[in-house]
Amino acid sequence: MHYDIHEIIEVLNNTELDNYFDSGQPFSYADISMIQDYLPSGWEASTGCTKCVIIPPEGYDYVIKIPFTHDYWEDNYNGDDVVPFEGAYLPMSDSYTWDYCAAEAELSEIAVQEGIDKFFALTKFLVNWCHHPIYIQEKCEGLNKSPEEDAKSPITRKLEIEAYEIQSKTSSLWPLDTRFLAAGLFLYGEESLKHLNDFIADYSIQDLHNGNYGYAAGTFVPKIYDYSGYNS
Repeated sequence: MHYDIHEIIEVLNNTELDNYFDSGQPFSYADISMIQDYLPSGWEASTGCTKCVIIPPEGYDYVIKIPFTHDYWEDNYNGDDVVPFEGAYLPMSDSYTWDYCAAEAELSEIAVQEGIDKFFALTKFLVNWCHHPIYIQEKCEGLNKSPEEDAKSPITRKLEIEAYEIQSKTSSLWPLDTRFLAAGLFLYGEESLKHLNDFIADYSIQDLHNGNYGYAAGTFVPKIYDYSGYNS
């Protein structure tokens, strides 16, 4: 990744998020929900349940990730009891945290150590800004591309069928689209998919819906870019 930390700090300063900072408490969903209004032209923000992603325009190869606190309804959105998202597992310390980006950063390190990092958009801690952790990650995009881009794809129907056959014999690859798996099969071979299956199982990576994985930006290189999980 190529980035200018001074530019990133300037973008963060312009969001006025620092106005919400109070006594060292993490940002909340309410604090961060209006961030799009303060970003430079061409920059976008996407907010999920536990983290915000600031997406620079074309030409940048990274995104900025900001964790925040949020609650969910314990009983399927029924009743008044809400529970905070505090289930991000930190495998290196065998502990749990509200910071789901920290979980991704630790899993990134482990993925590198275990030689499976090619399937993950690597996340790393960048800076404490206003006493709040800020992370950076490889820029990715979803599986769905334009017809013109799809015409350049190395993924054939035959590869997808082969990938499906491998998927059907594994325990943890079932949430992943066969296009993603076929790209991995094309680039890295069958053993790499089995390795990915084992890694997902060993570290209980879940919530792998198709909004959490795709390709490295501008390529057909398969990447999981949200892998901190959803459990609380």
